[in-house]
Amino acid sequence: MSTRILVPGVKIQIDGCDVYIVNVVKTRNLKGEPRFLVSTFAKCFDKFSRQYAFDVGSNDELINILKHEVTIFKLLVLSGSYDDYRKAAGF
Repeated sequence: MSTRILVPGVKIQIDGCDVYIVNVVKTRNLKGEPRFLVSTFAKCFDKFSRQYAFDVGSNDELINILKHEVTIFKLLVLSGSYDDYRKAAGF
């Protein structure tokens, strides 16, 4: 089985934040269905999240996960917890 990177890097806007898709790797689950491992990070209010990887099966699933993660990140920033988050992430 070979691994291919499908997306070299993309920036999209979700709920007022920039979301960077660093790379996408196509895989298959145990049933043989195509899946995608997507590495992303977000920038909101001039603050960066850590990089995450998500296993998704469709664009709709990816957008829903990204909306959820952006909402959580915005809450961290707006609540003043970003500094604690940044220290825990090590950056």
